[in-house]
Amino acid sequence: MKRLLSLLFWIPCMTLAQSTLSWDEFMQQLAEEAADESHQQEWEAQMEALSDLHDHPIDLNHATREQLRQLPFLSETAIDALLDYLSMNGPMRTLGELRLVNHLSQQEGEWLRLFVQVDPMVTQPRDTLHSWWGRSRHEVITRVDVPFYQRAGWPWARGIGHRLRYSWQQGRHLDVGIRMEKDAGEQMFTRDIPFYDGYGGHVQLKDLGVVRQVVVGDFKASFGEGLVLNNGLQFGKSTMSQ
Repeated sequence: MKRLLSLLFWIPCMTLAQSTLSWDEFMQQLAEEAADESHQQEWEAQMEALSDLHDHPIDLNHATREQLRQLPFLSETAIDALLDYLSMNGPMRTLGELRLVNHLSQQEGEWLRLFVQVDPMVTQPRDTLHSWWGRSRHEVITRVDVPFYQRAGWPWARGIGHRLRYSWQQGRHLDVGIRMEKDAGEQMFTRDIPFYDGYGGHVQLKDLGVVRQVVVGDFKASFGEGLVLNNGLQFGKSTMSQ
């Protein structure tokens, strides 16, 4: 009888382990959301934010509502259910307890595992200058659009579009980003447009002392028909919640 009970318990656990979503599979699902060109910049920004959370998981046992809202796939109902479970049952010992949370779907639970961790025996350590500097991260993302045709009167190189994005992150506290773009059809290396035809950037400070979150940017400088400065794209949960 004991062997039968052990077997029945082992089978669902094995099934759950086999169905655990990998980071690459999750990113592939995100990439499908970027099929629409109009959402490309929104998807790239969301990808960077989620990649940072994946590298620095949230301590679920000490998570706040605001921290959980950074995960665009979690509904308010799921967030309430998680906080209620922790309030009533105390800290989770393993992520397997996510299956016991009411109103948390299987998909939400699989995705959540990529961005959280639980350790009920250890309190969250305070950040020091040494640990803060040690979490420095540099990332370069580039994209080149090469046309398979040539418009009359255009040199072939003029039809190429190029986007370059560089980001520097210090843990979860500091995020600095620079973006340079050349749209297809725009010229480069001329007197009016010495390099790229569009530039952008941002600086974000988060959870530093009394500073909860400060964002400067995303500013965008465009060259071509005069100099134009405008605000960049802001987004929330639209991409993944649809």
